Amino acid sequence: MIHGTGQGPNTPYVIGPMRELLSDIGYGTLSVQMPVLSDDENYDNYMKEFAESRRRIGEGVRFLRETSPNSKIIILGHSMGSTMLMDWLFNNDSIDISGFIAIGLGSTNQKKLSSQVFSSGDINLPILDILGENDYDSVLWSAPLRKNAILATHKKSAQIVIEKADHFFTSHEEKIALSIKTWIKNL
Repeated sequence: MIHGTGQGPNTPYVIGPMRELLSDIGYGTLSVQMPVLSDDENYDNYMKEFAESRRRIGEGVRFLRETSPNSKIIILGHSMGSTMLMDWLFNNDSIDISGFIAIGLGSTNQKKLSSQVFSSGDINLPILDILGENDYDSVLWSAPLRKNAILATHKKSAQIVIEKADHFFTSHEEKIALSIKTWIKNL
């Protein structure tokens, strides 16, 4: 699990609650600390941190593969964490990954960068794209682009909109966990 901008591995926004809820239903979790810049940093400054993010994500996947060699690994990110995971997937062989869950993907993206972030032609694994009905404008305007891209990626990919949820999904965490559980059962 990868957190968003200005947060950490056990943030109360999405990642912390998902760690607890998914563990409660039987899934093991690992949350990795990403490079953190201030909340008001722009996307270009975060892109400078992507190489370090790729290294940390890779180390997390290697750790899981070593400690649980026969388990499916599903990567999950919220907000900037989803963007960092997408970047990692584009730059690494995803053979060790069984699925990718993006929550609030596109929150920091600029329209001119949409092809880089939302193109999934090189990714051949199931993707679950989760967004809130009242998510950030950039997440909402890019949702149709993401949906078309992920549905072309893998037949088990899906996009889910959580009704009445904003970008931080406060009070909607159980809906996310249930959606994830249902999606994983069908992998």
